[in-house]
Parts: sequence; structure tokens; C-alpha cells
Amino acid sequence: MIQSEHDISVGVNGAIKGMVKANTLVVSGTVEGNIGCERIEIMPNGRINGHVVCHEMIIENGGQFVGQRHDMNERGEVSILEDEGMPSGQILELARMVAKVPEVKVLENAKTTD
Repeated sequence: MIQSEHDISVGVNGAIKGMVKANTLVVSGTVEGNIGCERIEIMPNGRINGHVVCHEMIIENGGQFVGQRHDMNERGEVSILEDEGMPSGQILELARMVAKVPEVKVLENAKTTD
């Protein structure tokens, strides 16, 4: 696991495989694994493959995201749908890494809006 209270940047030729926790993650290379961050930026040619718990995600033109994003609100609530392929306990673990509140709640079977 790579963990920092600061920002992490993955360069064009850089690659990370595993769990990442940071304030902000900027990806110009490749990240494969589960990520918990306040903010994620996928730059052109950047690629993330995995589950993400974050408050804000920006994907620049040409950037790629393959996986599932779990949005966390300011109250520390994370929405999880039934069929997301990752146990809610693991998503909760990611959310706890990001949360700035004492308790994190999982809202299972949350409804999405179009």
C-alpha cells in the first residue's frame, strides 16, 4: 500500500499496482488497484483500473478509468449498488481512509439518478 497525507503523482512512464491512499492522486501513467483519495485526476494517457472512493474525480480527454467509483459525501456516506463486484467491507475500508468524519456509513442498494 502506498499512503500519503499529501499528493501523489504517477508520471507518464510510472505504474502502481496495489492500494493507494492520498489527498490527491494525479495519474499520467497507470494505476491498478483500489484507491481512496479526496481528489483524483486522470491526465491524457493516464489509466486507472480498480475501485475508487473519492469526493472528486476528473478525467481529462484521453484518460481512461476502468472500474467502479464510489462517491463519498461530506457526511462520510458511501453509496454502494448490489452488483458492484467488490465486497462492501472492502469499499468501507477505502472510505475510512478518505473520510474526515469520525464514522463512515455504507448506503447499500442506493438508487442512482440519471
